[in-house]
Amino acid sequence: MLIVIYLDVLFAVNFCMDLMVLTILNYLMHYHASVMRLILSTTLGAVWSVAAVLIPDRYKLLVNLCTYMIITFLMVLIICIRGKNACKGNSFVFRKYIGQILKGMILMISIAVFIGGGIHLLVYNTYAGYVIYGFMLKNRQFILFLLITITFLILLFHYINTTRRDAIVDCDLEVVIGNEHICTRGIIDTGNRLVDPIYNKPVNVFEKMYFSSILSEINNYENIKFHFIPYNTVSTKGGLMEVITADYMYVKRSEDSKAYKNVLIGLSEVNISSDGGYHALINGKMI
Repeated sequence: MLIVIYLDVLFAVNFCMDLMVLTILNYLMHYHASVMRLILSTTLGAVWSVAAVLIPDRYKLLVNLCTYMIITFLMVLIICIRGKNACKGNSFVFRKYIGQILKGMILMISIAVFIGGGIHLLVYNTYAGYVIYGFMLKNRQFILFLLITITFLILLFHYINTTRRDAIVDCDLEVVIGNEHICTRGIIDTGNRLVDPIYNKPVNVFEKMYFSSILSEINNYENIKFHFIPYNTVSTKGGLMEVITADYMYVKRSEDSKAYKNVLIGLSEVNISSDGGYHALINGKMI
């Protein structure tokens, strides 16, 4: 029996399905991947699906190993990678990073199996299956149009979900400078978009009193890259804020914990919270 496979349809189907799986994974694992990373990871999976059908059947075991190990790892890595937040030189950060990738791989495969099983049930046990076989599969252009529409809706959902991440989220914070550890409570607020014009990096604002003892013991402020940056608030225009660089900052929330290296800390002379409920504002561009 001759089976005809349209590579463009195969690519489009896998692109749509991979995008759906990765969007769910991105939401559940709190990777906060950008649209471009989702598209890049999805494209990798779709390209591999096309390449896999061109490989002879005698290499099927190797293809499966590559699919579920190497390709899955790379796809999760693309949406999980934190860019500037490198984990070099810190075993805790590295372990957390690898742990996130491994959990993502397991969850990604589970999501794919669940969705695949649901589609199989829909196609072979409902009237929808009759419609699919009777009309959709005979209309190649309609399939492509439907897949493009679904892809657009998924990307639109991701964009809306990303732009609505304005809710204030409480978190526990630990800042490491040399041998000193500073622990306090803060909030993740995407309304905080303060960027250092020198290093072009986001600035997290902490109450200065938490760093007074450390600053008094430092002889060379160049070690912590001490400098001033301009800032504006509702009540202050054209102010200057002291900024230092922390070795690491750990952001701990109920659902996950993330580590960041070489973090910029802005020192506030006034209390950040009027009721003392929190003492730091984490820049929304970091999360």
